[in-house]
Parts: sequence; structure tokens; C-alpha cells
Amino acid sequence: MGWKIGSFGNLVSQRSERVGRRDVVVLSAVASGTLAKSDDHFTKRVYSKETDKYLLVEQWDFAYNPSRINIGSIGMLEDAILGGVSPVYVVARPKSSYLWFLEFSIRREHTKTWINTLASGSVRQSLSYTDFASIPCVIPSEPVAQEFSLRWLTLRDGIRAHKTQSCTLAALRDALMPKLISGALRVAPSINERERQS
Repeated sequence: MGWKIGSFGNLVSQRSERVGRRDVVVLSAVASGTLAKSDDHFTKRVYSKETDKYLLVEQWDFAYNPSRINIGSIGMLEDAILGGVSPVYVVARPKSSYLWFLEFSIRREHTKTWINTLASGSVRQSLSYTDFASIPCVIPSEPVAQEFSLRWLTLRDGIRAHKTQSCTLAALRDALMPKLISGALRVAPSINERERQS
């Protein structure tokens, strides 16, 4: 109930604010579909030292390089940092109630097909903001979109908690295994083993 036919342009607005004198973290949209810190992702510097003409990116903004759209490089900035991207990028701000709905919509095969259809250029594919905004999608009512976001964030927090626990257990295993194998560390017998031994 309340769903309608629309396009991404109903959910986002383009941003073109420059970084200017502000101190920002330079970001790059990568194939994994995230906005990564360029210094962390690349082994060498891939951006200009002068970032005043870079486009400003704030938390929850989407950004992509129109000439690298063919590898799916549209990323959302989840971190609460002030970022900057190359002036060739497109930056878009989603409506707050729809940001996670839009994130999932962008990852759909339907969207990838539209991107490939709309991208133009004889040498390299390129997708303008106008083309991006024209991609059709179904749009839920705002309460439905908000409920979707709440449920997804609950699942995401659980996934992250399990990943953290898994990494902790893996590190503990790696630290204890050599000591167990060498005999430097012994494990106390269980109750059943102690009963059998007696």
C-alpha cells in the first residue's frame, strides 16, 4: 500500500559543493560498492595534493566516477567523516528516509542493466547524473522505507557483531594451537574422561 512508480531522481538530489579550504579525507568509489579512503585502498597516491576543487562528500552521500560506472563503483559514505572526491565524480544526497532502500536498489541486477543501457561513450562508458536520476524504480511510502531501514540496521549490527566475535575466536585459536600441539599448554580432562580414568 502506498507504493508508486518513480525513479532514483525522486530519492536523491545532486550535490556540487566544493571542498575549498576544509580538511577532508580523499575517497574513491571501488568495485565492492563502497567509498573507500584512497590512502587505505591504493598502494600509491592516486589523487592531487590540491583538493580545494574536489567535491564535498558527507555521511550518507553517494558518489561515483561516471567513467568507471561499468564496474559498479557507486558507493555510500557510512562513516561520520568529511570526505572529498575528484571533480569528475557525481555526488548525490539521498532523502534520509530512503537511504538504505536506495542502497539496496542500486545493487539490484535491474539497476545494473539500466546503467549499462544508459551509459554512453564510444571509448569508455559514462553515466551522467541526469541518466542516473532517470533509472526507474518502485518507491514505497516513507513509513515503509523507515521500517525497512530499521530492520536492515538490526540485521547489519548482528552481522558485524558475529564477524567481530569470529575474528576474536580465530585469533585465540591461532595463539593457542601451537602451544597445544607442542604440549606447552594442556587441556584439563572433561568430567566424563576423569570418571573413565578413575
